[in-house]
Amino acid sequence: MAVNSTSGRRSCLVVLPSCKEGVSAQSFIQCFTLTHSAFTVQLATPGGKTPEFINQDDQSRRWLNDFRTKPFAVPLSLEIIDPNRYTSLVIPHAPGAAVDLANNKDLGHIILQFIRDKKLICAIGLGVAGLLSAQVEENSSWGLKTYSLTGKLLRLQFSRKKSIRSIGKRHTQLQSVVHVMSWKENRTAFGTGQLD
Repeated sequence: MAVNSTSGRRSCLVVLPSCKEGVSAQSFIQCFTLTHSAFTVQLATPGGKTPEFINQDDQSRRWLNDFRTKPFAVPLSLEIIDPNRYTSLVIPHAPGAAVDLANNKDLGHIILQFIRDKKLICAIGLGVAGLLSAQVEENSSWGLKTYSLTGKLLRLQFSRKKSIRSIGKRHTQLQSVVHVMSWKENRTAFGTGQLD
């Protein structure tokens, strides 16, 4: 069990893109606030770069400015993340996930380890594009292909986003993910339950 030795709390890894397309400020604030209340939260981005928060209003701008002064606001690089240290993984709604998370091998290795260990993986909105990185090297298959994924509005969100098309051949996989999510939304409450 991945428990922080100083606080006795479980650890949650929050993965964010580091590209200019960024992460939704509102989604990040909600994710961080909820996870931080129960977990020791660690942020991670490709290269450990500072994430770009988009769609900020006055309130979220003030919250983020205060957040940036905290030591836990500095992300680690995905390259150095040990998946065994975390009990859960969260990828908030982030248009940038299609740009620098969907093909990120380090994130892919982390997600595959989470799958093997049967740990909680939560991707929200366009953050789901980050799940495409979970490619099994031996047979080039997608690590989540036998899992059910849920989401009510994802098909509409993905069909409207031009940035999703930038991930090339994985766009077809992403359409399949959205289709499975749409098909399964009334059969599965949440998450990564195995398909029959």
